[in-house]
Amino acid sequence: MRRIRTWLARFLASWKQADYDRDLVRELEAHIQLQIDDNVLLGMTRAEAHRVAMIKLGGIQQTLERCRDTYAIAWCRRFVQETIGRQL
Repeated sequence: MRRIRTWLARFLASWKQADYDRDLVRELEAHIQLQIDDNVLLGMTRAEAHRVAMIKLGGIQQTLERCRDTYAIAWCRRFVQETIGRQL
C-alpha cells in the first residue's frame, strides 16, 4: 500500500511540473541578475554584463532542459529502486 501511495504522489507531482519550471526560471533569473550586478561592478556595461552572464549560464531554456532531464532521471531511478530493488 505504501508503494502505491508513493507512486501516486509522484505521479500527481508530475502534474505540477509547470509550477516547478516557473520556480526554476525565477531562480535562474535571480542568479543571472546577481551575475549581471557583479559584472557591472567589474566595469562592464549593462548590456555586456547581461551577455556575459547569459553565456556563463548557458541560456535559461538550455539550463531548464538540463534540469528537467535531471528530474526525469532521478524520478526513474527512485521508482526502480523502490519497486524492483526491494524484490532483488
